[in-house]
Amino acid sequence: MQNYPELNNLHLDCEYNKSNRGTKILAGVKIRPDLIIHKRNLNNKHANRYNTLVIEFKGWWNNNISDIEKLKSFTSAQYGYNYPLAIFIKLGKNPNKTIYRYFQNGNEISENDIL
Repeated sequence: MQNYPELNNLHLDCEYNKSNRGTKILAGVKIRPDLIIHKRNLNNKHANRYNTLVIEFKGWWNNNISDIEKLKSFTSAQYGYNYPLAIFIKLGKNPNKTIYRYFQNGNEISENDIL
């Protein structure tokens, strides 16, 4: 990736449930984020510093928004994953109906507040 060399050593994974501690777990529940950018297979206490982005998708037909709490948890220090940014995307029936929600430090933020 010529324009973003800091991403060269990272991985893009779908439905990836592994962690340097085994399986990804939040509040005692095994989870699989829809899409993540991270560094795979690091088995040390600094592995999560490479966690870059986590995204959850829902279709317009699905009103279950439990992913919101999951994304808050992924960005909070409480569970140790420390993703600096999480995005919830609710796909609309047409593109102008798609909803984007952003999370940092365990809280929802506006698009303008993304660091």
